[in-house]
Amino acid sequence: MLFTLGCGVVAPPAQADDDRADSSGVKAQLRRDVVDVLAQRDGEHRSFSRGMPRRMTRRVRVTSAPLRDSRGHGYVTFSVDARPLGSSGAWRRDSLTGCIYPDAGAIYLGSGTMYRPAAFLLGEKTDLVSDPVCRPAG
Repeated sequence: MLFTLGCGVVAPPAQADDDRADSSGVKAQLRRDVVDVLAQRDGEHRSFSRGMPRRMTRRVRVTSAPLRDSRGHGYVTFSVDARPLGSSGAWRRDSLTGCIYPDAGAIYLGSGTMYRPAAFLLGEKTDLVSDPVCRPAG
């Protein structure tokens, strides 16, 4: 099974992803809300840039089994791998990492040791989240 993400064809998901709880629904939401948004931004012309925009092909990997944070909310972690569009070279693993709370539909992207709502990909001004999001209870 091949996935089309944005404007490139992506290799089949790793076998381990098939073992993740409901990873297909999570992956579909991540493709729609993260990968497709990035592909759209890749295609935008930046008026102050002299170089050609570098379009990327991206794939999503679910990297954890379902977890619970300290508030008891369920989430899974993910990674987005990337490589230049049309390239058959190696994937740049973990070009973007984060977590998704499937029940709430909330997506957070890693920024160092903190997280930020994925809405900043749409140009929205967002702050780093000080809540214990994307961290297992313990």
